[in-house]
Amino acid sequence: SSSKGTSTFSTSTVISGTVTETNHNTLMFNGVEIATAVGPYSREVSLSIGYNTFVVNATDDAGNSVERSITVKRLLAGTVPPIEPEPEQPIPGFPRTACG
Repeated sequence: SSSKGTSTFSTSTVISGTVTETNHNTLMFNGVEIATAVGPYSREVSLSIGYNTFVVNATDDAGNSVERSITVKRLLAGTVPPIEPEPEQPIPGFPRTACG
């Protein structure tokens, strides 16, 4: 799992969050609609060496929208070990891109 600013040696990670808005939502992960538009979501993603950015966008029936991104850096073996960042705070009603 990854949270904002994470570095890892792993070849994959899980991006997850929760949508709490009860109006019908469209939830997009890197431009692809996710079936679960209300409640928890998670996606396992592959990581390339270097910086990997993932974008989550939620839009409700009224057209209100919020977008969040997370960047995870995949390190080469033998480099400086990762530092764990502070957890990101969720925004009520919309997805958070920190891991749960």
